Amino acid sequence: MKHLFTVLLLLLSFSVAFAQEPYSQEALVESEYGRLSKNQKVNIIAFVTAMEDEEEHPEFLGDFYDAWQNYLHGRKLKNNEVLIVDVKNGYMHYEQDYADVDGPGWKGIKEECYWNCSDGKHKLICENVMFLHNGKPSEGQYDGIQFVLYDNATRQLNRIWDKQIIGIDDTWGYDSNYSTDPHTNTAKVKDWLTGEPKTITLEEFNKWLDEKPTFEYHLPRQGKNIELIIHTAQGKINRQLVWDGLKFRVE
Repeated sequence: MKHLFTVLLLLLSFSVAFAQEPYSQEALVESEYGRLSKNQKVNIIAFVTAMEDEEEHPEFLGDFYDAWQNYLHGRKLKNNEVLIVDVKNGYMHYEQDYADVDGPGWKGIKEECYWNCSDGKHKLICENVMFLHNGKPSEGQYDGIQFVLYDNATRQLNRIWDKQIIGIDDTWGYDSNYSTDPHTNTAKVKDWLTGEPKTITLEEFNKWLDEKPTFEYHLPRQGKNIELIIHTAQGKINRQLVWDGLKFRVE
């Protein structure tokens, strides 16, 4: 009985600690984004600005940095750029048409938004970068979503490296791990549809890579949920990442 009481006490202590600190410090990265100044308004403009820096930015991210600086200083954007800054709804959308560079149908998009956390202590900021070709995401070096946790008290911004603490899985159940054997001209992979392991030829392996599912995210300008579209060889799968105040659940 005494042992049972001790276990229940430990579980209660853990539950209280989690309620007080829902975001594990081990899942955060010491921020390269610093903190907002005391006189700085806490809004989407401040968050986007804090998450940019003056270092050299590659390709699309460099184009966005230049466009954001133009916006902050009241300068005109390029003709192939669109920038939406919705302070009321805490949302930013940047879009650049790359038809003149990469050919028709290519587009780069960057979004940011944030949520007020139900613990009253934090805000969760999300940055989404994607490249589309004829409406379908094309995986690149810089695409995907990342999250930054803002502390209301310290005004510090820390990137979340372990997205699972907020219900985000970058793979969404699709295992892209593989091994190849040039001596037997085969590769060991997992079937994209069933998840079952299988051995295929290296010629089939190239097709397997081409059929790798890609993920398209759309952040909310209004509402609270993230739209997730999974593009597979069999078609599109639509999901909602539903915000519950601290993290997301998939529906």
